[in-house]
Amino acid sequence: MPDGGVVVYGNAGSSADFGDLTFGSGAFVASFDRTGATQWAFSVQDLDVLRGIAVSRTGDILIGSQIGERSLSVSSRVDTYVSIATPAGVFRTVKLDGAGAQLFATLAAASDGTAWVQVRNARSEFPVSDPDPAMQIGDQTFTDEGTYLLKIVL
Repeated sequence: MPDGGVVVYGNAGSSADFGDLTFGSGAFVASFDRTGATQWAFSVQDLDVLRGIAVSRTGDILIGSQIGERSLSVSSRVDTYVSIATPAGVFRTVKLDGAGAQLFATLAAASDGTAWVQVRNARSEFPVSDPDPAMQIGDQTFTDEGTYLLKIVL
């Protein structure tokens, strides 16, 4: 942050206490000034695992997350989400989902008001039971397995 502060994300097992703000268990995003004082914080509902965060030049907070499961006995079903928020909370979310696993890799805010997200479109290590990957973003479908670098207009 230009003023020396930071924006952080995390997942609280029981509760998160930010002085005058307290949240129950789950994901959160918070900002602290250069002295460590809480500027703002909000809980992030409906997102299993926050994986990355970036701040745009306009101050929007970009949150990369994954929802789903990966295990030895269950077919992979992991979807990636990019949420756009202000200090008041999330106001828009872009889904990158579909058959197979869409695995979040990284996120960056660009100076032109867009964001870049890197996502791997894959199947599990056990392809016998896993469908071919088919990442769906809006009305576009990407069926090639591999890593995609996508530009999102904020």
